[in-house]
Amino acid sequence: MFSENEVRSLEISLHAFEDENTKHQRSIANVIEKYGQLLSDFKSLQSDYEETKEARERYKKLAKGQVSTKNKKRFSLHGSTTVLLQYLIRLIG
Repeated sequence: MFSENEVRSLEISLHAFEDENTKHQRSIANVIEKYGQLLSDFKSLQSDYEETKEARERYKKLAKGQVSTKNKKRFSLHGSTTVLLQYLIRLIG
């Protein structure tokens, strides 16, 4: 049989163990909550990044299309100038 001092010592040890266990459970719950928030933030940032990347690609295509349109207009103006010069040469010649 245990003496009264041994029972008190074991009881104190049991309460200390329960307190430590409770602290660890709170700590683990806190870490899991923060990890979940980090995952949520990461998904949001990843989505924003993808949207920005797609917008940049659309802008590049749009800018490229405008440049090629300007080149086509310049070419057709050059072609019109050539036709005009040929017409003037025929008139003079």
